[in-house]
Amino acid sequence: MRNNGRSISLEIPASSPISLPDLKPPRLDTQKISKIAAQNLEFSPLSANSAKRAATTLELCSMLHKYHYLPAWYSETVKTVNISQIKEKINFIYKAINDIEKTRLRDEYATYSLKVGSQQENKVLNRYSDALPYDHTRVVLQTEGADYINASFLTSLDGSKKYIAAQGPVPQSFGDFWQMVWEQNTAVIVMLTKEEEQGRIKCHRYWPEEIGNSKRYHKMTKTNSICFKISHSENFTIMNGNLIVREFIVKREMLLKDDLSEAPELKRIRMIQYTAWPDHDSSDPRQVLSLIDVANEINRQAEQDYIIYTTSAEKKIGPLVVHCSAGLGRTASFCTIDSVLHLLKSGYTIYEPGELPANDLVAHTINHFRKQRCGAVQSKSQLQFCYDAIIMRVGDWYYQGVPVTWPIVDKIK
Repeated sequence: MRNNGRSISLEIPASSPISLPDLKPPRLDTQKISKIAAQNLEFSPLSANSAKRAATTLELCSMLHKYHYLPAWYSETVKTVNISQIKEKINFIYKAINDIEKTRLRDEYATYSLKVGSQQENKVLNRYSDALPYDHTRVVLQTEGADYINASFLTSLDGSKKYIAAQGPVPQSFGDFWQMVWEQNTAVIVMLTKEEEQGRIKCHRYWPEEIGNSKRYHKMTKTNSICFKISHSENFTIMNGNLIVREFIVKREMLLKDDLSEAPELKRIRMIQYTAWPDHDSSDPRQVLSLIDVANEINRQAEQDYIIYTTSAEKKIGPLVVHCSAGLGRTASFCTIDSVLHLLKSGYTIYEPGELPANDLVAHTINHFRKQRCGAVQSKSQLQFCYDAIIMRVGDWYYQGVPVTWPIVDKIK
C-alpha cells in the first residue's frame, strides 16, 4: 500500500450499481486458435507424424543443411556434432553477454541506471530487489508522484517488434499493472508462470478467477482515485491444459468525493497463461512455439475488437505485456524467440564483429534486450532453449515449403 498523496493499489469488492453493457461479437475464434496450437505439435519435423523426421535438433540442422535451408549464422553454433562442444559454445556466448553487461553497467552507469526502482518508496513494488528496470526504458505511469512500475519497454533489433517486459504483479501493484495495460493500449497479456512453483509464490493473482465475477483494483492519486473494474467474461484451455486463455472486460472508473463515475471506454483484454515453463529453466520448444503462435493470433484478432466502446479516435493496440515472475528469464526468452523468427522471415541480417559471433541473431538480440532490461535471459539453459526453438521453427517452415529469406550455409564444417 502506498499513501501520503502517492498511490494505493488494492482490491475492492465489485458491488456497484454500474453494470457492463450487453457485449456482442466479435469474440475470439477459439476453433482457429486451438488449430494453430495443435499444428506445430503434430507436424513439426521433430514429430513422429513428419515424413522427414529428425530425432534431435542436430539431426534437424543436418537435414536443413542438406536441403540448403540452414541459416548461415546458426551454423556457427552447431558446426560440430559433438554435444559437449556445442555446450562450450553456448557457455562462451552466455559469458560474453554477461561480461558485456557488466562493462555496460560499470562504464556507462549514468545511462544504464536503476535508480527509480531502488528508491525507498518503490521497494515494496518490486518482487525481487535484484530485478529492477533501467530508468531509460522503464514504463512510466501517467500519474504524478506515483509513476513507477517494474516493467520495461523492449524493442527488437530492427524496431518492428515491441513488448513490455514486466515482473509478475505483487498485491501492492495490482492497480498499477492494470493502469499500465490501459495506458499502453495493450490488448494481450502473456503470463509465463504458475502462481506458485515448488511452494513459492511466483506471481500473485491480479484478476478475478471465476467467469462472471468482477473485481476492482484501486489506485489513489493526489487529486482523485482510479478504479479498474476487471470482469472475467470467458476462458478456455488448450495444449493439454498447459495454456489457459482468459478474457476480461476492463472499465476505468473515477472516484471523486465518494462518487463513482464511469470513464467513456470499455476494453476487452485477453490474458494467455502458460504453465509448463519452470523458473530459471527451459520448456518444450514445440509448446512455446505454439504459445507464440497463439499470442500473435489473439493479438491479430484483438485488432478487430479490442476497444468495445470509446469516445476517442485512437484504437490502435499497443505492445504485448509479457511477464513471468521477475520479468527477466522466461519473459526475455519468449521475446527473443518471437523477434528472431520475425527477423528471419523479413530477411534481416546483422554483422557486428566483437565479443559475440558477428552475425548471430540470437546472441545480438539478447544483448540488445539487455540494454533495455537488465538480466534479460537468465541462464545458459534458456539461451540454449532459444536456439533450439528457433531451429525447430525453421524446420517447420521447411516442411511447409516457406521460401528461404535468410543467408544459408554452404556446408557445416
